[in-house]
Amino acid sequence: MAVDIDQHLGEADGQGRIRLEGQDAPAAYQVRAVRNTSGAYKVRVSVMASRDWLLHNGFTKTANLIRENGEESPVAFDGSLDVGDNIAVRLTCEQDFSGSEDDFIRAYPEFTATLKPGDP
Repeated sequence: MAVDIDQHLGEADGQGRIRLEGQDAPAAYQVRAVRNTSGAYKVRVSVMASRDWLLHNGFTKTANLIRENGEESPVAFDGSLDVGDNIAVRLTCEQDFSGSEDDFIRAYPEFTATLKPGDP
């Protein structure tokens, strides 16, 4: 009997910006990807952000992460952010992607260095 196993493609780092209410701040972020047996991808993007910057700029639940390729990803805090939270908080989003490996690399160029054409 065959067992279906998702393929963890790894993690990649990027440099982008968090945008909130017209204000931008530089942000390092991470992208994790898994490809399932049908070839679809599940992508998780996360960024650490300054709690004080977020609160000062009117953060309630979500902000936009502008990734290296200019694509915007809405990132959210799990819960209600207030001054009692850690100084740096993690904002995340999960995205589904379908397409070829080349399409995936175009959509997530952060993986260019880690995925080579023809990798399993």
